[in-house]
Amino acid sequence: MNRSDFIRLSGWALMVGSVVFSLGIFAGFIQTENWYLMIALVALISMPLLAVGLLGLRRRYGDQVGGPGKNILLIGAVLGSLISIIGYFGEVGPLGGWYYSIWVLIFAGVILLFACLMLFGVIALFKKPLPRWNWLPLVAGIGFPFLYLLAVITGSPNPFGLLIVVLAIQSVALVMLGYMLQADVTDDTK
Repeated sequence: MNRSDFIRLSGWALMVGSVVFSLGIFAGFIQTENWYLMIALVALISMPLLAVGLLGLRRRYGDQVGGPGKNILLIGAVLGSLISIIGYFGEVGPLGGWYYSIWVLIFAGVILLFACLMLFGVIALFKKPLPRWNWLPLVAGIGFPFLYLLAVITGSPNPFGLLIVVLAIQSVALVMLGYMLQADVTDDTK
């Protein structure tokens, strides 16, 4: 697979991964018996797709943002998805002991991936690597870490209305970013 094909594929992966992630989170909050469905959608399907999307961003815009931006995307893609997958297999393992306690890694990996995307967005505001809307990675990455931080500060889960609004904004921003990524393959990326 050449460079331009990978970038196009990663744009589609980012779009599909954001939709699957949102569906998984909504499924878990609407009905608590869908908890394992949510975990499977988030950890096993959306995280690898989002990781491929971040690697595509790194491949397409990494040279324009420099070393720190490239490394942030690599850390988010590899470490974020790996932590979530480890948390998933800890959750489906035998209950009790260390298996039971590592399910939080699923969301820690998600937060790491989106926090790295958010940091890339901050760098993108200054370096301006994207053809337009350089604020888009920042908006795409800030939603889920914001919700988690708000829940930790208040000590209670977020209201469902706030969850819908923030995740809808994040999903739209991720889809727009993925569309821009797959459409921004020029002769110099081949």
